Amino acid sequence: MKKLGLIIWMIILIACDKQIPYDENSFNPKLVVNAFNQPDSLLRIKLDESFKVLGNPSIQKLNSSIKIKLLKDSTKIIDGTFWIEEGEVVLPHKVEAGSIYHLITELNNYPLIEASDRVPIDNVSINIDTITEGSVYYKLDITVKDPPTDNFYVLDISISGKELSGLDSINNTYPIIFSSVDKIFSSSIQTISDGSKLALFDDNLFNGSDKKIGIRILKENLLIPRFKPYTFTIKLKSVSKSMYDYYTTIIQNNNIYGGPLYFEGQIEGNINGGLGGFYFYNQYSETIPFVF
Repeated sequence: MKKLGLIIWMIILIACDKQIPYDENSFNPKLVVNAFNQPDSLLRIKLDESFKVLGNPSIQKLNSSIKIKLLKDSTKIIDGTFWIEEGEVVLPHKVEAGSIYHLITELNNYPLIEASDRVPIDNVSINIDTITEGSVYYKLDITVKDPPTDNFYVLDISISGKELSGLDSINNTYPIIFSSVDKIFSSSIQTISDGSKLALFDDNLFNGSDKKIGIRILKENLLIPRFKPYTFTIKLKSVSKSMYDYYTTIIQNNNIYGGPLYFEGQIEGNINGGLGGFYFYNQYSETIPFVF
């Protein structure tokens, strides 16, 4: 009877396996674009080539000419040939808040790619109100000053200090895992209780007003060998709607298969004909001394 039960259990497990077909011969490399830019800075675009699932990325950076068109609010402002140097090209234009930019690139042997995004308005700020020490957590209270327009945010925290390296003492910075009792952060199943190095949220619940958020940092997360912390820094990025959706999809895709937030599909960003992202954001930071 036990053997019969074991056989039935093995059949169930086999039946639950999901077979994903993989055709190595049909692989065609695509151009990978990573362009995450802030207003009032030159437009930087990093370019690379996608590789097979079972392949290895090339250690050689792209060095080639590329045709680029850039439209600002439907008006063409750049149309020419540029040189990709060590996988990066810098366009002679400083992006402006509130504008929509449309990028078109042509590089030989790759499909033509297109992408568009709006630059967020620069009118958000963040304050660190208090920091206190509990038995298990350090607690930070912060305030986000939200404008009346719809906004989307990415928040991260780091700690800076001195670290012994051999006989020398050097400055170093580490990202910090944190959590919150406020139910406004988008989290995966794995980070709801354990915390995350990155938090996403929108302003649907507090549009146009100040929002106070309580942050918790496990004290044990700051016990870094040979490191003495001096300051906390909280960075708040006001991101475009498409960049927010991109990060949300990544969070959903990293949930365990079958979970309520699981997303099945390839994450391609907003690049048509290629991979990666062409996004804009504003960044605000506030620093407070670590005095404990």
